Amino acid sequence: MSSSKSVEPLPVVGKAHDAGGAATSTNIPKELIITGIIECRGAPKIFGLVDGNVDAAILVVGNSGKITGEVLAQSATVNGHIEGDINFRSRSIASEGVVLGDIASEHLSVEHGAEFRNGRPAQRGVQRNRQPLPMRKR
Repeated sequence: MSSSKSVEPLPVVGKAHDAGGAATSTNIPKELIITGIIECRGAPKIFGLVDGNVDAAILVVGNSGKITGEVLAQSATVNGHIEGDINFRSRSIASEGVVLGDIASEHLSVEHGAEFRNGRPAQRGVQRNRQPLPMRKR
């Protein structure tokens, strides 16, 4: 007697851009853990965990989202957690947001209740690049 267990596929989370190159939204669900680099011409909404660098046009980090790595974006809204050096043209840290890292930004808005610390505790044997990330023209 064989028993087979049905495995449900993960939902489709979108594309970084359509065939014509137009930016679209890409959702990274809270059940997903990504290790590596994310480069997106569109607008990723991160609700899961990313262990690596993120380069996006418009970034949203949801309440359950966490990024550990360098972040580069034209604009961003942080409701979750970012630990790493970040460079944005404009950004907002919502009241639930936590940012631990060096920040380079032309416009910064921090809501009451948000946690914001420029710099992170030093790690033994790890030297960090203290230079801000270069701002790319999009």
